[in-house]
This record gives sequence, C-alpha cells and structure tokens, in this order.
Amino acid sequence: MITIEISIKGAPVHAAILEQLEQKARELSITGTLTRNSDGTSVLLSSGTEADVTNYVNWFENLSRQQGFRPEVKNIAFKAFYKFSVS
Repeated sequence: MITIEISIKGAPVHAAILEQLEQKARELSITGTLTRNSDGTSVLLSSGTEADVTNYVNWFENLSRQQGFRPEVKNIAFKAFYKFSVS
C-alpha cells in the first residue's frame, strides 16, 4: 500500500470534478481525503495499492490537463483512510 499527495493549483476544484474524483477513487478502491484551502489550492491524499494509485494519478493528470489544473504529485508515508472524503 502507498499514499500520494496531490496539490492542485491554478483552478478551483468544482463540485462536478469532486464527484468524478470520488467516483474514480471508489472504482479503484482508493481511500483518502481532499481538502480545499482558503487560498484556492486543494490537497488530495490518496492511499491504495501501487497499481491502483498509479492508475488514479494517471487518470487525474489527464483530467487536470483538460480542466487547467496544475497538479503536483509526491509520495508520502503510508496513511490509512476508512473511505474517500471531501472536506
């Protein structure tokens, strides 16, 4: 199991995008949390198997290009989450 952190800059994350993020996470059995900050950035922490997280990151990077986001992806120490949530 691995955990990644994706910092999203350059565009606000709208409700429709949040729904897509959550749906894809469920499809891939990804758990984690997305936090929207007051400065307009969002931070997504996601945990799962290496293959599932890699698929999620690749999918998200494609979505980012379409929506004008600038994601920064980095590996962090593993964190366990019960489910995927947005706060």
